[in-house]
Amino acid sequence: MPYGHVIEADGQRFVAFTQGLQRGMENPHFEVVGWQGTYTTLPDGYTAYTGTTTYKLMGKQVQVSRQYPLSTGSDTLDAMLGGGIDRGITTILGPTGIGKSTLATAIAMRHNGLFFSFAPQGPYEQQIGLIAKRFGWDITTADETLLRHDGNAQADVGRTQISLDVDPRILTADSFVSQGTINRQKIETFLQAHIMRAEDETQIPKLLVIDGVIDSHTERIIELYNMITPVMGNDFPVVACVTCTNANWYQDMRDIPASSPMTEGTSYMILGLLDTENPEYANRHLLRVMKARYAKPGARIYGPAKVEYAIGYPDRLQITRLSFEEIAKMGLNNESMP
Repeated sequence: MPYGHVIEADGQRFVAFTQGLQRGMENPHFEVVGWQGTYTTLPDGYTAYTGTTTYKLMGKQVQVSRQYPLSTGSDTLDAMLGGGIDRGITTILGPTGIGKSTLATAIAMRHNGLFFSFAPQGPYEQQIGLIAKRFGWDITTADETLLRHDGNAQADVGRTQISLDVDPRILTADSFVSQGTINRQKIETFLQAHIMRAEDETQIPKLLVIDGVIDSHTERIIELYNMITPVMGNDFPVVACVTCTNANWYQDMRDIPASSPMTEGTSYMILGLLDTENPEYANRHLLRVMKARYAKPGARIYGPAKVEYAIGYPDRLQITRLSFEEIAKMGLNNESMP
């Protein structure tokens, strides 16, 4: 049984719970007690995290184990990333249509992932829903019929219901952005609802995807991330997909604003997806910009990488690092990089 109450409404089954709306107030149904864990240094110099996040759900304490890094499902990519998706933000960067959302979806389905998109509901729901179905995962958008909430900012508590009959894992900008401002209450409602919807700790989301971000608004990632961690736990892993909007992205990426989500003291990783039609430009300029813009204290950079996949055939998702020989042929040895 789910952690929340199971009820029936309009011929559907819902999980219902009371949500505290004033920050810091005691909530009888959902409360984040805290999190703790330990870090272990691996032989390659990276770190692994093992810990727990403790919730009080319907008056009962529930401990959710956390272990990072999380496997991407690709041994090659895991090796590139020091074991997989680590704590904090992993940014997948590249032009439209290169496969950012496909790769993020393939990773998310391994870890009960949830999706936040800054794109409008219709096009994004169709895109991600189709990608997920081709990977054998049937998910949909958490609209007002599947995720109901009757509270408001002036109330002390609100009542939330989330469907059990479908899998509402996508929250689009239509729902959580109003007049350019992210609604913290909507974010927390969505996250809490998926914890209360779980039947045990293995069904609680272990990874989130932030999609639909363009290169000139990457500060939205940090803004949203700061609303996610109070519910999901400190340093919760997020995969962010950032679209380079300029048609000549591989030449003009140096214009990405310095406000990109890289802050001192935080571990981030960047995976560059390459346009295989222009590899000699893509590799050179992507790696240059990654070094110039993102090489701040605490940031870890991975790339260049070459991604090839066939939609609908997840076993054919291949991610390979360009060999030294391939890089040398393009004149892209690291010594030539600024």
